[in-house]
Amino acid sequence: MTVSPEGRSDAGPPLADRSLRARARVALARRDLLEFVRDRRTLFVTLLLPMAMYPILALSSALGVRTAISDIDSRQAPAALMVVLTGAPADARALAARIESLPEPETPSAGWPASLSFGYATADEARDALEHGHADLWIEVPADAVETIDGVGTLALEARGPESRPLE
Repeated sequence: MTVSPEGRSDAGPPLADRSLRARARVALARRDLLEFVRDRRTLFVTLLLPMAMYPILALSSALGVRTAISDIDSRQAPAALMVVLTGAPADARALAARIESLPEPETPSAGWPASLSFGYATADEARDALEHGHADLWIEVPADAVETIDGVGTLALEARGPESRPLE
């Protein structure tokens, strides 16, 4: 590259022009930087607010995920099932004993209760127990239920749930 006596080169504008442009750029950048540093709100929003918000957002999202997982686990966890049987006391107790004598499944399917307990009551007491949350299910046991199971092999039962939480 050759430079003429006037300071011009073959590669573009004169060197003086280039150094003037560079100084102008530096001055402009310095002015903007000083203005930025003097403006406390801009400094706060640009630097300090993100430094405070990132950890808060990370913690809140981690807590939200942990809470959601525990909610799902608690919904899927097996729960105890309380069944109220009504009808002739001897028939109700015999049916409960027959159900309790059934073998537990080796691998319970989803929705299988953790434990099964029976209560015996009149129809009005069973209805009250369901509505107040003391029982989950009410079954009216027909007369000679166990004998029907032994003879026919099956028995049709009607299960009633609370009116506030209908059975699906």
